Amino acid sequence: MDAVAGRLHCAPHIAAAMFSRLTVLLKETDPRRALPSLSARENEILALVDQGRSNKEIARQLAISAATVKNHLHNLMQKLQVTRRGEAAARLRAQHPAPGVLSKSRSDSPSGPALMRAPEDTIA
Repeated sequence: MDAVAGRLHCAPHIAAAMFSRLTVLLKETDPRRALPSLSARENEILALVDQGRSNKEIARQLAISAATVKNHLHNLMQKLQVTRRGEAAARLRAQHPAPGVLSKSRSDSPSGPALMRAPEDTIA
């Protein structure tokens, strides 16, 4: 009678196995899957990258060397398994789509997108 009423019964161990497998499948297909743990500084640098800031600008703002910025970027890109800084920022935006998670959008950056900067503001 339960089947006719739309109710299905199964053993608890079978239900647990199904939910466990479903959880794995959802994590594999969800583009917003959890990001690896980034340090506070890596998150800070990633937010500035998302604003379109250059390594030189990030270094100046955080009072660290450009080489240190480059090192942090290298480490966070390895953790995120990406090869470009824009991909890293996109992963962060996909994980945290709510407004205000990152301090500013690229268009709000005082220096503007990299292609719009004056030649003296870019670094090789």
